[in-house]
Amino acid sequence: MTPPPLVATYTDTFCMSLDEKGRVAIPAEWRSEIFETYLYAFPAEGCLRVYPASWLSRLQEEWRFLGEDDPRREHLRALYAVAQLIQWDRDKQSRFMIKERLRKHAGLRKHVVMCGRGDHFEIWAAETWKEQRGMPLVEELLKQLHQSKSGVS
Repeated sequence: MTPPPLVATYTDTFCMSLDEKGRVAIPAEWRSEIFETYLYAFPAEGCLRVYPASWLSRLQEEWRFLGEDDPRREHLRALYAVAQLIQWDRDKQSRFMIKERLRKHAGLRKHVVMCGRGDHFEIWAAETWKEQRGMPLVEELLKQLHQSKSGVS
C-alpha cells in the first residue's frame, strides 16, 4: 500500500499571540494548505514541531512491516508518547489549543513565532526565536544549501 501523500507545505514566518486558554490561530496563508482536521505537535529543542496527520500516517505505513524489536518501531512509540493530537476546528479564528505541558516545554507565553519548515511548522516563544534563531539572510541560506548540495564545506 502506498503511503498517503503529504498535503501541506508550510513556508514563511508569522508572529502570533496565544490567548488565555493557550490557543493560537493558524496563519491565514496556511489555512488553505491544511486540508486535514488533525495535526500532531511534538516537543523539540526550544520549540514545538507541528505536523499534519498525513505525515504520521506515512511513518506508520512505512514502518508497519518492521519487527517488534526493531529500534525504529520504538522511536515511533516514543513519538506517540510525547505527541499532542490537535483537532483543528475551523472556527472563524482558525485556532487550536496547545496543551499546557507543551507550552511549558517550549516556554510559550503570549507572543509566539510560527515558522514554516516545508512539511511541518515550528512554534517558538518570540523571545527564544529572537535570541536563538532570528531572521537568517536568504543569501546565506541559499549559499549553505548550494554548498551542502555540491559537497563543499
